[in-house]
Amino acid sequence: MTCNNRAKNKAQSFSFGNLGQWIESMPMGSKILPEIERLKKLGESNSQEAQQLAKDTMGDLQQVFEKRSKQLEDVYNKAQKS
Repeated sequence: MTCNNRAKNKAQSFSFGNLGQWIESMPMGSKILPEIERLKKLGESNSQEAQQLAKDTMGDLQQVFEKRSKQLEDVYNKAQKS
C-alpha cells in the first residue's frame, strides 16, 4: 500500500468522535462541525487544488485554535491570580 493510499484510508476512517461532541457543545459549534466535515469530504477529491486548499484551511484553523487557546490560558491564569 502506498503512502497516499494509507493516508487516504486513514482520512476516510477518521471520525470526529469526542472531538465532535466537544465542538458541538461549544457556542456556534453546531455550525462549525458541519463545515469541517464538508471541508474534509471536498479535500478528499482527486483534485490537487482541492486537496491543497483543504490542507491550507486546516492549517489556518489550527493557527486560530492555538492563538485562542493561548489567549484563554492567559485569561484563566490572570483570573487565578486575582
